[in-house]
Amino acid sequence: MTHFIHTFLLTPLFFKRILPLVAVFVFVEVSSQNQKIDSLTSMLLGKPDSLQCDILYELASQYSGIDNHKSLRYGEWAFKIAKMCGDSLRLVKAARVRSYSYRRLNDMDSSIILSSEMLTIARRNKYTTELTAILNGLAYANMHKAYYDKALMYLFESLELKNIGGDKFEISVALHNIGFVYYKLGDPDKALDYYQRALDLKNQIDNKYDLDVLLVFPLCALGLGHD
Repeated sequence: MTHFIHTFLLTPLFFKRILPLVAVFVFVEVSSQNQKIDSLTSMLLGKPDSLQCDILYELASQYSGIDNHKSLRYGEWAFKIAKMCGDSLRLVKAARVRSYSYRRLNDMDSSIILSSEMLTIARRNKYTTELTAILNGLAYANMHKAYYDKALMYLFESLELKNIGGDKFEISVALHNIGFVYYKLGDPDKALDYYQRALDLKNQIDNKYDLDVLLVFPLCALGLGHD
């Protein structure tokens, strides 16, 4: 079956019929996104600072993953306005999207510094959604730099918040990530424990994203435990 799929992907029929359809879908999605960006840009002039900050945040989000340099610039602009207005929630949101752009640009140090500054504000004001996102971002950046103990600290705090929220998919993601860090630390027993807990939760819900990874990973972890 796998051989058939690979063979089909190389046939003229695939290129004549399937690829044009993919191109159409991509074109429609990009066109729709460009229209949204143009609409947001046109709304900036003459708006109060608070609304400008929201629009800039949305622009930063729209450009994220497409043009991360632009995303970063819009995020910085939103951050400056929020800081000038003394709006802590908008400040944290703008910082979060900036931090994400830094990670996409592989500038993990800047991402960690900015997120660490915002962590205190998010905790103090109990901005749960933003706090969870910041913790996850810090965990990712620290994992990327192989600071696994720090990554675990942030992931466990994120897991605590997700347990309170009760979203099984989000909890399974947190357990999955913790299992991965223990795997990187060379602790297959703990890695398997967290992956099994993540798998158990994933089997209770309809969202099966990353289920294949959870099914395959135990084999890798077991291999880690042998010479």
